[in-house]
Order: sequence, then structure tokens, then C-alpha cells
Amino acid sequence: MAVLLSTTAGTALGADYVVATDGDDGNPGTVDEPLATIAHAVSMAGNGDAVQLRGGTYRLLDESPDAIHVTLSDSTESSFLTIEAFGDEEVILLGSASTEGQTWESVDGTLWRVSAAFLPKNPTGLFNGDRRVEHVMKDVGGTRSHADIADLSNPGEWTKADDAGLGCGSDNAACFVYLYPYDAGDPNGHSYELSQRK
Repeated sequence: MAVLLSTTAGTALGADYVVATDGDDGNPGTVDEPLATIAHAVSMAGNGDAVQLRGGTYRLLDESPDAIHVTLSDSTESSFLTIEAFGDEEVILLGSASTEGQTWESVDGTLWRVSAAFLPKNPTGLFNGDRRVEHVMKDVGGTRSHADIADLSNPGEWTKADDAGLGCGSDNAACFVYLYPYDAGDPNGHSYELSQRK
């Protein structure tokens, strides 16, 4: 299996399947009637074909809480599936979930939390623009786990914990993402990205 993500269009010798952020997976995948998801385009394509992504931001978690699997066992060095940008359009692929539309609530004036129930997977990272927020961890029986909120001590740290402030496992429904924001400010004025893919 080989997959190539490039920024030049028109390199494939087979069929082209076009995907756009305003597409529909019921469409045939043409420029005028693009598909909506990369996963659906990949399921339609074969070796020698190209999946072309129109400009925009694609959140892989919106397509599947699991990975997009590409299994084309009969690919060769000269015949493989190509995934590329359409022309010179800018494509952004994200494996994260945005806090946009979520409301952070203050716990004590410096510590804030948002319900983790909207997340499809266990968060592994938190980013504010280009700035990484430190994920505080603890050791539980030899396994790295989310820390308790008591372990957050510096601005720019976060963890996932339950209502009592104890570190949570992979279940998001009863958990919160706790954040000690940079500059101890209100995080509602910022958009954060919760990384869901390593």
C-alpha cells in the first residue's frame, strides 16, 4: 500500500475524485459535484487514481473517530493511489477537535474546564494557535495517565479529570478538560485544538 500526499495536481493517470468541504458523498466526485469526505473518495478510488482536495480545512475526526484506512495491496511503484491538493489550493488536514462553540467555565478564577463529552477520542495534546499547552501526566501502576487537577501548578498546563478533579481514563462522557491558561486569563476568548491523533 502506498499513499502520496502532494501539492501538485494532474499527476495521476487514472480517474480523479474531487473532495470539497462543501461537497456531498452522494455526488460522483467531479469538480462540479465534489465528494464531502476523503474517506469516501478513498473507498471509491483505486491504484492509478487521484483524490484531489479542494482548498479548505479537513478534520479527519469529522470523517471517522478512527483512522482512515487505505489498503490497496496491489499497488506498485508505478501504480498507486495519490492524494493531492487541487491545483495550487491550500489544504489543511487536522487530526484535532476544536473547542470553538464550547464554553469554558471557571473553577477557581485561574483554573477553567470544559466538558470532554464532545470529543470522539481521548485527547493527547492541547494547542492554542502555535502554542502547545503542557499536558501534565502521572504514573498509575507503571502507566502514564492524566494527572489530577491538583497537579496543575503553572500557567500553560492542562489535564483531563472527572468532576472531583481526579485524572480520567479514556471515557470522555463523565470527564472535563481542565486548563490553567497562559497569563491566567479567560480561555473563552481563544480557540484551542485538542489533539486526538498521535
